[in-house]
Amino acid sequence: MKATLWAASYVNRTVMAGPLGLRTWNPGGTDVPPDGRVFFPDWPRFTRADRASRFVLAASTLLPPLPGDPSRVAVILGSRTGCLDADRAFTASLGDRPLPATYARTLPSTAGAELAILRGLRGPNFTLVQEAAPDLLAVAAAVQELEAGRCDAAIAGAYDAVEGADGSGWACLLLLGRGSVPDAPSLTVTRTPTQDAESPRDGSPLIDLVEFLYDPATPPERRWSAVGAGSRLELAVERKRGAP
Repeated sequence: MKATLWAASYVNRTVMAGPLGLRTWNPGGTDVPPDGRVFFPDWPRFTRADRASRFVLAASTLLPPLPGDPSRVAVILGSRTGCLDADRAFTASLGDRPLPATYARTLPSTAGAELAILRGLRGPNFTLVQEAAPDLLAVAAAVQELEAGRCDAAIAGAYDAVEGADGSGWACLLLLGRGSVPDAPSLTVTRTPTQDAESPRDGSPLIDLVEFLYDPATPPERRWSAVGAGSRLELAVERKRGAP
C-alpha cells in the first residue's frame, strides 16, 4: 500500500509548558514563530478540550491548508492510552458532582473529532486504541482508505496524553495523499498476518519519521516495523533525491 507524504508534524508536552518541543516537515508551509503561538488555535473549543485533543490540535496547526473537498479528507489516529486521562477525570468527579463536559470527552475518538471540527472535515474518521503499534496501524488504515478511493487526503497519526505518565503528552500527524507530487517522499506500508508476539514500545516510529524528514543529512530511505493486532507492519519512507 502506497501514498505520498505531503507534510508531517510533532509536538510534545514542552509545547504546553511553554518552551517549544516540536518538529515539523512542511516544505514551503507554516513558519514557526519564536513564541510558538501558532500551536494554540484561536478557537474557544481549544481551551475546553481534554489533554489528548489539545496535543492533536496543536500538531494540526503545523500542517498546511488541506486540499480539495473537506468531505474527502480522512482523520485516522492511533493511541495506546486513548481517552484514559478523560476517563480518570470523570471518575474522580463522581464522588462530588459529575461533570457533563468531562463525560463528553470519555471517547477515544474525541481528539479526531475535535480535529475534524476545527478543520471542517467530513471524511472517514476513527481512532484505533491498541497497546502495540497503534501508530503504524493508523497509517496503514489511512493508506487503505486512500487506495480504496474513500478519501483524497488523510491526516494519519498517533497521540498519547496521560497526566503523570512518563512522556505524558505528544502527538504526531502525517498528511497523506494519492498520486506523485514533486519532491514529496513516498510512503509504503506492508501488513502481513503473523503469530509473533506483539511489540509494544515507548514513543512512536512516527516521531522518528518526522526527525528523519527534518534532517536532510540522513539516508534517503528509512524503515520501521512492529507487530500489533495480529499483523507485522512495516513502514518505509523514501525521500526524493535532492529534495529537502
